[in-house]
Amino acid sequence: MSHLEVRVFNDAVALRHVLQAKAQSTTKTFKEVTEFTLAHDAKVWSNNGMKPTKQTASLLRSSNENLAIPIAFTSSQMPAIAFQEAGRVDTGMIKLKTVSDSAKVVVASAPLVASDTSSATSWRVLQLGKTVGSLLTSQVLISLSPPNQIEDTSWIKTGKSFGTGVYVVSNMKITHMPWIMNH
Repeated sequence: MSHLEVRVFNDAVALRHVLQAKAQSTTKTFKEVTEFTLAHDAKVWSNNGMKPTKQTASLLRSSNENLAIPIAFTSSQMPAIAFQEAGRVDTGMIKLKTVSDSAKVVVASAPLVASDTSSATSWRVLQLGKTVGSLLTSQVLISLSPPNQIEDTSWIKTGKSFGTGVYVVSNMKITHMPWIMNH
């Protein structure tokens, strides 16, 4: 048995699938079939690992492309949208895929396996904003994430960090910039 849990915020909508395993079975596999239909002129920017940010000029012209979060969508017909996930505990990172010749994006993650207890997917979060830059100030991901499980954080010290980079938003263009920070 499963149900869909939905939360609505001023600047986002979040959903997740909650699976209840039956008492007589030990495991149950849940293949998610979730899709989102966007404006036909939607442009897509997606994380591309260590490579430059993936940019798709139009969803309609995409051909079953894999997308990695965070993903930003822009269009003249809709607000700026970011697709993110929150509250991921026992599942792999969400993966999405464009659908050829359509304005649809589907969840293409590995199936969720539920044991005797209940299991849930991470929250699938659609953030909405007037501009791509306005998506950065949302507190929705924090609201949907579980509380910190580390009781004593005194051992955490500031130091040097290295990552693949930051994304700079300017004039509706997202640019990937490598970075090194000293704390």
